[in-house]
Amino acid sequence: MKHIIRLATESDSEAILNIYAPYVRDTAFSFEYEVPTVAEFSRRIKEISKQYPYDTSH
Repeated sequence: MKHIIRLATESDSEAILNIYAPYVRDTAFSFEYEVPTVAEFSRRIKEISKQYPYDTSH
């Protein structure tokens, strides 16, 4: 299987949020209490990406 690593973009928001949401809802690994909307998550990616690569590894 070939894997491609690339920077996240706004179009990845829903897929990344689907991975992140259970950590918000079901664990103490996130400081958030409510799962953000796809629009809010997209905004975060857009803003962070202006200066830094959007990193989903933490």
